[in-house]
Amino acid sequence: MPERPPSPSQLELARLVAGELSAEEARRVEEAALASPEARQRLEALRAHVSEYEAVAPRQLAALRQRLEAEGARAGTPFWRRPLVLLAPLAAAAAAVMLVLVLRAPPGPEDAVGFKGALAVRVVARRGESQLVVQPGAELAAGDALRFVVTVPAPGHLTVFSVDGRGELSPFYPESEPAQDERPLRLERAGQHELPGSVTLDDAPGPERLFVVYSPAPFARGPLHARVRELVRRGAAVTAAELGIQGAVERLDAAKRAGAGR
Repeated sequence: MPERPPSPSQLELARLVAGELSAEEARRVEEAALASPEARQRLEALRAHVSEYEAVAPRQLAALRQRLEAEGARAGTPFWRRPLVLLAPLAAAAAAVMLVLVLRAPPGPEDAVGFKGALAVRVVARRGESQLVVQPGAELAAGDALRFVVTVPAPGHLTVFSVDGRGELSPFYPESEPAQDERPLRLERAGQHELPGSVTLDDAPGPERLFVVYSPAPFARGPLHARVRELVRRGAAVTAAELGIQGAVERLDAAKRAGAGR
């Protein structure tokens, strides 16, 4: 029996819905999503979110135009002659709305056991004086410093780590080895968290597979890390159900070259 392709990440599904993939990439992601009931559910939910947004966007833009026209009338300046800087708050708000739509993980099978909400992850790489948001397929380099921003729906527990091209696992948060401390990072509140400091990539060759695992209940990092490494070795999907947690998993695969980034 042919092996099922890995389940696509949330960002891959979002880029598919947004039309940002090439025809070949779109075909691959669509086929992988259809092969996984959990990924298919996430894809359908993303498309539903976009449809909802498109339905309300014209009304929101009309209301904004009316407000700006009213402000322009009070200031004696027509709406169409006012500085474009006035639209900056709208652009920021629209970007925030779309970020939520892109990164929100729709409810999965874990909802049956009481988990509600979503995990959102943003990874930023610093290379010299420049910064870039890491997306699937991005090229990283040894020496790049990664910062993680995560949003969780409730207080809970988190572990962040990578599996490199040799299949070796590196713990990021907490940075201690599970053999020394099995406990994950404790998040005391719901909402956005910028994890402290940054993680500098080593020179291990091959792809860099980044994982963020969240659960409202505590878990032991050692067995969970070992299970993820085994699933990666087999080319299988890494899901909350496979890990036996009531939570969510985000995966981001990037290429990596040896030597300092330029």
